Amino acid sequence: MEYEYANDTLFPIIGKLNSSVSSTNKFLKSPTADFILKNIKYVNSIIDNVEIKFESVSQINGNIKVEPHFANLMSGRYMPNNVASEISQLNTCFVISYKSINPLHISGYFTIYSPYNNNNKNNNNNINIKNNNKYFNYILVLAKEIVARILFFNTVLATNKIPNLCIFLTTQKKVMPKQNTVFAPEHINSAVTDGVSIVIYRHEEVLKSVLHELVHYYGLDFNPNTYPTHYIQQYLAGYNLTTTQDCQIRPSEAYTEMLANIINICMINSNSQKNIKKQLENEIRFTMFQASKIFKHLKYKSTRDFHVNTHSPSRNTKTKTKLNTLTLHQDSHVLSYYIIKSAMLCNIQKVFETMCDPGIPIKFVSNNRNYSDLDNMIIGNLSVNSKWSSDINNLLDIINNSDNWRKVPAFFKKTTRMTLHE
Repeated sequence: MEYEYANDTLFPIIGKLNSSVSSTNKFLKSPTADFILKNIKYVNSIIDNVEIKFESVSQINGNIKVEPHFANLMSGRYMPNNVASEISQLNTCFVISYKSINPLHISGYFTIYSPYNNNNKNNNNNINIKNNNKYFNYILVLAKEIVARILFFNTVLATNKIPNLCIFLTTQKKVMPKQNTVFAPEHINSAVTDGVSIVIYRHEEVLKSVLHELVHYYGLDFNPNTYPTHYIQQYLAGYNLTTTQDCQIRPSEAYTEMLANIINICMINSNSQKNIKKQLENEIRFTMFQASKIFKHLKYKSTRDFHVNTHSPSRNTKTKTKLNTLTLHQDSHVLSYYIIKSAMLCNIQKVFETMCDPGIPIKFVSNNRNYSDLDNMIIGNLSVNSKWSSDINNLLDIINNSDNWRKVPAFFKKTTRMTLHE
């Protein structure tokens, strides 16, 4: 697992961060943490009573037939070509149903497409489930974890609303782009939703990705179109940052990803607050490493290089060639997923207690005051004199040292994962 690998190889190199310890301790003592853990405990008490089963398992050998609402999402800009190519070669389709009667009256189904090859030489494409225990048991365990995440939001929001869900377990990994090129969906994205249907298209980070899209689906974040445009213009003017025409800046994605990370860790370790503490601290360290690695990729020596007043790069994004090295060029939400999210994770409880609904303390309340507070938090934390900048600069000093960078495993140099946990 990536978590154990980081413990053994990456964290000894980058050391501890005071901000990760402080933020984790404050969060775990908060009503928000109690709220999350109480609802997870309730889901754990009922999940074994939920009937989860295969409705059908069939060998498809790349003959993917999805409903129109999924097809529309799969043809959009967030579906990378390399992922789409692998999807067209997947071998097995699992249709999984779930039904909860007591106390939540919820029933539905979702589909998982997998590379699994049954080597079925018969004309009949139906696969005998009893003859495939090991892999099929894995799919059922995965399905149970997915249903638990749906039930978490059903419990929190007292709703029986469920998404249309389709999952493709492709093997494509998210990795850093080449130097002087745009950060695009192939490097960043794992899933997409239109608010009704959800498509997950990587096996990597699958459970966290489910949570991320469920936060969107259940409306616990905020509509990016309601975020004041003058704040967006402020980021474009103040940072060495450009976006393509189709990629607006979305601070909402930072909140969504932060919340998905936290819930995922709490669900994985619901029986051990000690493990939650350790894993959340390390998740913050990893997120800060990822942010600093992006800055290293841009050849930054410190966070000052991210500020326009120290450099004046070209703002043109019409071409992917001859891009200014010091500018973060994004065709997906790199600023939000890595940079702003890292600042949020260093101030977890401040975000929750000042911007969320007291009754549902993980639901962002959309209003002008909260947008202003969020903007102030972003500007303050990304300033060159902030604690966040100090931590990022320390990490940059470490990984810009060639001897240290040589010790970082190739996996961690390349990966653009957003979590250490699946």
